[in-house]
Amino acid sequence: MESCLGPVLILIFLGITCIYSAFEKIFKWTDSLSYYIDLYKNNLNPFLVTGSIVIILLIEIVVTSCISVGIYDLMVSEDSYVAELASILSAVLFIFLMVGMRILKDYEGAARIIGYFLLSVFCLFWLQSI
Repeated sequence: MESCLGPVLILIFLGITCIYSAFEKIFKWTDSLSYYIDLYKNNLNPFLVTGSIVIILLIEIVVTSCISVGIYDLMVSEDSYVAELASILSAVLFIFLMVGMRILKDYEGAARIIGYFLLSVFCLFWLQSI
C-alpha cells in the first residue's frame, strides 16, 4: 500500500484539475462557450470550437471517473490497471489542450500545460513499476 501513495497523490491532483475544469464548463456553459468562441475567433469557426469543448468536457469526465476508480483500486486491491488508464487519458487530454494553445500561438500557455502532461506520464511510469 505504501508504494502507491505517490501515484495516489498525483492522481488526486490530476483529478482536482480535471473535475474543476469540467464543473466550470458545465455550470457556466454559456460563459465558457462565449469565452472560447471569442478566444478562437481568428483561428477556428464557432462550430469547431463548440465541438472541441464538448469533446474536451467528455474526456475530462471520463478521466475524472477513471481517476476515482483507479485510486479506489490502488488503495483497496493494489490493482493499477484503471489508474494507468487514467494517467494515459489525462496525458491525452493535456496533449489536446496543448494543441489548442499552439493553434492560438500561446506558447507560454502551451509550455504550462506540458507540466501537467509530464506529471501524467510520470504517474504512469510510477504505476507501471508497482
